[in-house]
Amino acid sequence: MPHTIVGVGPALEPIPLLASEQVIFSVHPSLVPLVAFLAVVLGVGGGLAYLFFRLDPGTIFGRSELTMILVLVTAVAAFLVTLIIFLNWLNTIYSLTTLRVQLEFGILGERTKSIDNSDIQAAQVDQGILGRIFNYGDVSVRSAQQAITIDFATIGSPRERAEQIQEEAT
Repeated sequence: MPHTIVGVGPALEPIPLLASEQVIFSVHPSLVPLVAFLAVVLGVGGGLAYLFFRLDPGTIFGRSELTMILVLVTAVAAFLVTLIIFLNWLNTIYSLTTLRVQLEFGILGERTKSIDNSDIQAAQVDQGILGRIFNYGDVSVRSAQQAITIDFATIGSPRERAEQIQEEAT
């Protein structure tokens, strides 16, 4: 049984390492799409809450408390969606070590997917126009032996990360 130690990657997350293993990078997804998506969610939630407040549906139905309930429910729903999205981002960690690529994710429970570097078939980069502008994109790492693909979704500097993965695969 290999001796397991804990190393800390550049993103300061503990990574269980084997005795001879070193962390090359450990990162979260890019902040750019996260901030943009959270702005949309909060904008829509805030806009609906404001709309309910201005239209005052409570007077239409003869129940004055209905307006405040709708505003409160909308605001709480927007907050909860924002919190879940942020926690998902916070708990998603992409790592490359000298022995494997790894994805750790999960809000309530932690799940891990990993591929040994010797088993990597390819690392493919996919960037849209916004990704090229803001330097983020997806890196898909395929296994040669198993039917496993690890997607590093919305990762910063995807071309450099894919090159690092390819270097460790050889």
